[in-house]
Amino acid sequence: FHESTQCKRWKFTKEELYEKRREKLTKFDGHFAYEDEQIILLHYDKLIREFCDQNRPKIPRPTMATACAYLKRIYVNTNMIDEPPHLYFRTCIYLACKVDEFNLSLDDFRDNFERLYGNNELATQLCQQIIETELKTLSLLEYCLIVYSPYRAKEGFVISLKHYFNNCLNQPSLVEKIDQLNCSSPDLDSFLLWSLATDVCLLYPPSQIALASLLYACSRDDVDILAFIQSLAPGRFEAIHNVLKEIINTVKSLKLPSKQTVESIERKMELLVSNEPTL
Repeated sequence: FHESTQCKRWKFTKEELYEKRREKLTKFDGHFAYEDEQIILLHYDKLIREFCDQNRPKIPRPTMATACAYLKRIYVNTNMIDEPPHLYFRTCIYLACKVDEFNLSLDDFRDNFERLYGNNELATQLCQQIIETELKTLSLLEYCLIVYSPYRAKEGFVISLKHYFNNCLNQPSLVEKIDQLNCSSPDLDSFLLWSLATDVCLLYPPSQIALASLLYACSRDDVDILAFIQSLAPGRFEAIHNVLKEIINTVKSLKLPSKQTVESIERKMELLVSNEPTL
């Protein structure tokens, strides 16, 4: 990860990320603010996650994470007035499937669009939109297509955690509990899912997001893994624990906007696109 373009070009401090997003919107003189953009980004992130879950076959969580990361990367440097997200969010899913080698052709997308929207003509139009925006999406992503998501790191930590409980603490009962938590815990799954809607993928390494998800889910299930975390980085436990708590608080504090709020901001965006700045 530390040698990847994700780390070198798509990982920021909170201050850097805020300044990049704020700076690109200054030309709108307050008519479209940072807060407005974040609400619309949350809305389209939700649409990505919904489509991935409704698709047949269901799109895997790591591929969903890639698509969500693409959308966030696009709007680090690009404003939504010039490049509206409704043109790109489906293309982000399509590219994520290609990059992650999840076999879903454009015909499969068309079939899913028709099934979900009940309109053959619209399904064809949406596929044409994907074709027409694919190269532009690649350009907006600066051709950085590899995404390290927390899902693979989570599996690695689960293996290490089971080894720690079994071999270091001689507590095989906890090994079984970790297996159950990894396979069926709604807290673990929902934490990782909701994390995709936040900025954590632009702020923290995927390993820290994965470890935060395990800390959160285990604490909800009364399994103490703090000693395991300390064993991973002796001498740095307090710093790492603080970072994990930051990630957990960010995910837990996520609130999705109401439909009315989204519609109000989208009307504002339409006025700006139409060069009617009087709001």
